[in-house]
Amino acid sequence: MIFGKLIVITLFAIVAIVIFTLVLGTWIISRAARTATRVIGGMVGVPQPRFSRYVPVSAPATLRCPQPRCHAENLAGARFCRRCGMVMNGQAVAAQHVRVRRRAAMW
Repeated sequence: MIFGKLIVITLFAIVAIVIFTLVLGTWIISRAARTATRVIGGMVGVPQPRFSRYVPVSAPATLRCPQPRCHAENLAGARFCRRCGMVMNGQAVAAQHVRVRRRAAMW
């Protein structure tokens, strides 16, 4: 009984090692082949491709708040300043008080 469990555990370990070796070996072989083709291409004079993994992102257009004490940077399409709330065309906005009816749920 114990001998059978030991054989099964050993077989699982061997299978795991073989799978790991195949995956790692495939990766190592592919990297070596890629490096070899780049070295041979460099000797022959083939230009190397320059790919970037990251797409360059341009900075969004910004507007400065017209209020002298704020001058926060806001996105170009903003209607209000995100720091002080002033209208971006230069007109001040009076604060609006909204009455809110709140209810609490009781279970």
